[in-house]
Amino acid sequence: MKAMLLRACVLIAVTSSQVAGCNTSDATISTGRVYSKPPAYVLAALDAGQNMADNDPRVGRYAELLNQIRSKCHNPTQEISDVAIDVLMTLQNKGVQIDVYELLKRINDAIPHAALGSTYDFNQIAAAFRALGTT
Repeated sequence: MKAMLLRACVLIAVTSSQVAGCNTSDATISTGRVYSKPPAYVLAALDAGQNMADNDPRVGRYAELLNQIRSKCHNPTQEISDVAIDVLMTLQNKGVQIDVYELLKRINDAIPHAALGSTYDFNQIAAAFRALGTT
């Protein structure tokens, strides 16, 4: 429970437009959350349980993984990030202990490469992980 509270606090800190030095016009709005940092940063900070430097190597790992998913799905990166956070919280409420990176990695591995000119809907794929757990 303490870990979930810490994650919620980090998520609030990086999604709030009230963060010091944040210019609301730079924030991205997709599925209701307003981000003061790029989605890769938000996910890395959520896993780390703390705010971090913008050039932290974990942010690059998330950006690369999000780009891989984005190449297979038509959803914007912001939406992929939002849905992943929602799936993570659902799984944690079910008692499944997994971090965001591992969840995204498993989802990415489950998505086959799309045929030329077509893409998948990340929401549908993530819904399966939400319902079935992290198989």
